[in-house]
Amino acid sequence: AWALRHRHMFPVDVNRASKSLLMRVPGIGVRSVNRIVEATRFRRVRLEDLGRLRVALNRAKWFVITADHNPDVF
Repeated sequence: AWALRHRHMFPVDVNRASKSLLMRVPGIGVRSVNRIVEATRFRRVRLEDLGRLRVALNRAKWFVITADHNPDVF
């Protein structure tokens, strides 16, 4: 609900965002945020990587930008 009320802050680039902002994305929990932060140390995270990291993509994909996904571009 917070993300929908603060739509001006989204979409968030998961490769650059802080932990606190990633925690606000629907479908991304504490464990997933830690996994994403760890993965960004080695390479750029893609949408398929988020699926492997057990992020609920059906909720999160509208609020994040990855190396291969941008919800604003059609």
